[in-house]
Parts: sequence; C-alpha cells; structure tokens
Amino acid sequence: MGMLEVFSEEETFFQRANEAISTETDTVLLEKEKVIKLWGEAYHNHEDDFKKSLSELKLDTFFTPTNRKNPYEGNEDVFFYLYLVIPNNLYSKGKFELIDILNEKLNEVQETLKTSLVKKISEENAKYYRNQEDRGRAFYEKVMDGDYGEYDYSKQLISMYKGIVASMLVSLYEKSGEKEKYDDLLPAVESFHQTNLGKRWLKEINLVLPSEQENKEEQTEEVKEESTEENK
Repeated sequence: MGMLEVFSEEETFFQRANEAISTETDTVLLEKEKVIKLWGEAYHNHEDDFKKSLSELKLDTFFTPTNRKNPYEGNEDVFFYLYLVIPNNLYSKGKFELIDILNEKLNEVQETLKTSLVKKISEENAKYYRNQEDRGRAFYEKVMDGDYGEYDYSKQLISMYKGIVASMLVSLYEKSGEKEKYDDLLPAVESFHQTNLGKRWLKEINLVLPSEQENKEEQTEEVKEESTEENK
C-alpha cells in the first residue's frame, strides 16, 4: 500500500489514504485500507476521525467461509494492526478512552479469534501496559521458548509476533535488572528494531537499545566538538 511508504508524513499520508479508499473496488482491500488509515488517525492524533472510522469498519469482511478452523486466514494482518499496533500507540499516549472504544469494536469478533495468537498477545500486552499481574512475563517467555502451538497464527506474521514479544520481555528484564536474560534476548529485539514498525514499537514502550544509546552519545559528542571548534 502506497500510504505506508509515507506513514510518518501526516498530510501526504492522509491524501494517499483518502485517494486509495475513494477508488478501491475490492471489498476486502477497501476495509484493509480503512484499517491502515485508522492506524494513521491514532498515530497522528486525529481522535474524532479515529472514532468515526472505527465505527464504520466492517470487521466481518475479513472472514471467509472455509473448511479450516481459521476463517480469517489471509486477513490476519488486519488484526495484527487492530490488536497490537494501534493499541501500542494509544497506550503510549495514555489514550484509554480510545482503547476502550477499540476493544468494544473488537468484541464483535472475539469469539472467532478466541484461539488466535494475536488476540492472546494483545491480552498479555494489556497487563504490561496497565502494570497488572506479572505484566505478561510468563506468557512472553513461553512464546520465546517456542511454546505457542495451542494458538492459531499466520506463519508469515510469526516473526513480527516474536519481535513484539521479545521487546516487551526485554523491557521487563531491563526494569528488573536481569542483565543475563536481557543480553540473551537482545539480538532478537535488535533484529525487530531494523524494521520501521519495530522502531516505532520500541519508541512507544520507551525501550532504548544499547546501540541506540551509543549513537545518541556519539551524536552529542560530535555536536559538542563542533560547538567548541566554532567558538575558537
């Protein structure tokens, strides 16, 4: 989708989103484009538009009749945004009213997705954000140990799921001072951070990687040196 290429450019993003939505003829793609626009509305703080777009979203469009137990197969990427990406942004800004509205909307499909990995990660992330129970730690560790076979998931998305889970877990290890566990899991988070989505996710949970900290320190030092040279 062309709109993702300019996601951080607010005006251009919404221009492309509106163009795509107004010209789309495929029903499923139309609703997918609406979900991406919804994410943009959350990210760029268009709260009234977010509420309106969410209310108009037709989630049943993403379910297709199938003999398999997963009727949203092929459209799981939509729920990746609705259950994980959008809530992470909203929680990072303390927008609990919008989260409640989003959760109410997702109640429409909770029965269909009750065995999905994406929904389960979302539930555990809520514990993390709200500082409840173990903040999702036990579940995150199970996933990183490969123990998630009881859930339905897209093989194309599992690396992103693990990137998110690893990031949440590393954040918990950092807070608890468990350096060995932190160091063991750090490469997985570094890899996730190489994606645009990963960069945004880590920023939203306030997780600064050692490599990023080093870059910031180097940049600060360079600015100091330039300033010193100019004042000579």
